[in-house]
Amino acid sequence: MDSVLVKFIEERKEKSISGKINSNTSEDERLAIEDQAAETFSPENWVIDAAKRAKQLSLTSHPGKFSHPDAKGSPVIAEVDTPAPGYLCTATIPAELDCFGNAAALDVKKFLDLKLAENKTLLQHLEEETSFIQRNFTFAQKSFAEIREDFLMIKTDENKTKTSGLLKQVYFPVGNNYHLLSLLTPSTLMFDLKDRINNMHFSEEAKAVREKRKAEAKSELKLSEIYNLTVIGFGGTKPQNISSLNSKSGGTAYLLSSLPPSLERKRVYPPRTNFFTDCLQPKQFREAFATLHKVLSVGVNNLHVRAGRDAAFRSLLYGVADRLWEIRQLEANWSDSDNYQNLPHWQKIWLDEQYAGEREGEPVWFKEVQNGLIRWLGNSYHTLHKDEAVSIGDADWQNYNELFASIERIFL
Repeated sequence: MDSVLVKFIEERKEKSISGKINSNTSEDERLAIEDQAAETFSPENWVIDAAKRAKQLSLTSHPGKFSHPDAKGSPVIAEVDTPAPGYLCTATIPAELDCFGNAAALDVKKFLDLKLAENKTLLQHLEEETSFIQRNFTFAQKSFAEIREDFLMIKTDENKTKTSGLLKQVYFPVGNNYHLLSLLTPSTLMFDLKDRINNMHFSEEAKAVREKRKAEAKSELKLSEIYNLTVIGFGGTKPQNISSLNSKSGGTAYLLSSLPPSLERKRVYPPRTNFFTDCLQPKQFREAFATLHKVLSVGVNNLHVRAGRDAAFRSLLYGVADRLWEIRQLEANWSDSDNYQNLPHWQKIWLDEQYAGEREGEPVWFKEVQNGLIRWLGNSYHTLHKDEAVSIGDADWQNYNELFASIERIFL
């Protein structure tokens, strides 16, 4: 038998013996344990037993147990012959298949993953029925065909895909109907990513670069880092109950940061001629004007309608105030530029922070602000609703004036 296979079985034999022998074990007991292990772990006996236990496991690329440890969905192996270029998926990133089932049989998965002749795994040799594996698995007790069939039970398709109520599911629209999708974790990709990140951070090259940097010495080697990683755990103290790759990885994986990007503050442009026409586009307030139009069109005057009208007016006024204070955040004296020579002086006082001291008390120019707001409200409403616009009555304007008076300090 190939030395790689023999070494694997011998290591399990030694582990089994060491786990049963301690300082209190007598010589006769030790010999009995070693004799029993020699029989159990003879290459022929162990391989035949491992083949029988293979059916207790299921190979998969997307285990459901990462969503819930009790999920019992069908094992799925994603295979795509011609993946769409540019997409990150299990078809474009070749990675080791995962496995779930009886944790006590996970040694069978490790056995099938051993790299042998032609750089193929034992499982690949069995699937292709190579002459190499036939020579290694020629035994007196059982034929190669039977052993191969038993081992390949680990990849058996039940021909009936089953989902589980414990999986995360979503209805996805397809035409006039919906497909119920079961969301599964691509553990093969997840742990391949972890291996790559660990290699990036802890490889000998990375260690050498860090030592150079610590000593403030130059280095031609490059160092790559991925920041803001989060570690997520699966399976608690028994990661083997989730999957073989989860057990191999110590029950943890990495989550890449998915925080929103840090956006630069948008550039604010002051008005050149008139704040109300240059800085307040009616479509930016479409929702508030739609609410106002709805309550004005009802033709009924009751508490509910008046409350809706007040809410619309308040939303419009606060929206204007937000724009006002955006401009006031600009560096003072901006209005001294020739670009703003056509801006009325009272608007410069109102908007430019260099005039903050002149806004105290009851400035005479503030009436211009009130009139400008009323004109903007009326014109914007008619611009958006055109022929459908209804007249804003005196009672409505009176209510608006009262509302404005209660919050006018935010405009000073």
